[in-house]
Amino acid sequence: MLYFALFGRRGFHEYQMIVPSGAFGDLARALKTYFARNRIPVTLASCKLFDGSTRYLRFDGAGLCLALDFPRGATGTRFAVFLDGLVRELRGVPNVVKDSRLPRAVVAACFPGYEPFREALRAYDPGRIYRSEVSERLDL
Repeated sequence: MLYFALFGRRGFHEYQMIVPSGAFGDLARALKTYFARNRIPVTLASCKLFDGSTRYLRFDGAGLCLALDFPRGATGTRFAVFLDGLVRELRGVPNVVKDSRLPRAVVAACFPGYEPFREALRAYDPGRIYRSEVSERLDL
């Protein structure tokens, strides 16, 4: 797997977001502006149409899914934080499963089902026997 080896020990980050179709122009302009001011190698970018509905923290919805691969490190972290702000601003949803550093504040702001999901988990497991890094980070 040469593609994975190219990133070295740090590896790469894949950021995925779904934004409403009408927001895609704003997304493209914001990325163009960011790339004009910041150097970051995006090694893979893909875009897919989505048509569904978001429930709890499920990565679904109506719009366009953008996936970007870029190296981990300080530059990549700054870019991911920029994307966090952008997905919030454009009323999109990030992919919780693909992003091991996604902050609780972003998830709670982007997913209307965050609080109902959290409440359902707490009702199912009031003693919080079933926990993970993700559940701790997202305060689930």
